[in-house]
Amino acid sequence: HEVSTGGATRRPRGTEATDMHAMTDGQSVTGVALRWVAHKGYGFIKPDDGGEDLFCHFSSIEDGDCLADGAKVWFVKSFDDRKGKERAEQVTGGSRNEGGSGGGGGGDGGGGDASG
Repeated sequence: HEVSTGGATRRPRGTEATDMHAMTDGQSVTGVALRWVAHKGYGFIKPDDGGEDLFCHFSSIEDGDCLADGAKVWFVKSFDDRKGKERAEQVTGGSRNEGGSGGGGGGDGGGGDASG
């Protein structure tokens, strides 16, 4: 039974993530990050349950803006109608590109080390 407090309906604690995942095509699964292309802002994930590697855009990473090669990640498989194949969404296990290796889909246009 839900509790109403001042017009807002409260749900039991811990149901938010379950509800969020229920809106997607699949359930959360694990995999390993592969081939991150920093200057393009995407990479691929090899699912632990087999199957083909899944595309992952940096905007789908919930706790970072890139994936470290070999990192354990959690994600939801979602079907991309335009591409006609599955892709990774709601990805966790990400990293932050702190500018150490340049790129990452940013807008600084940098990368040059032209000091004079």
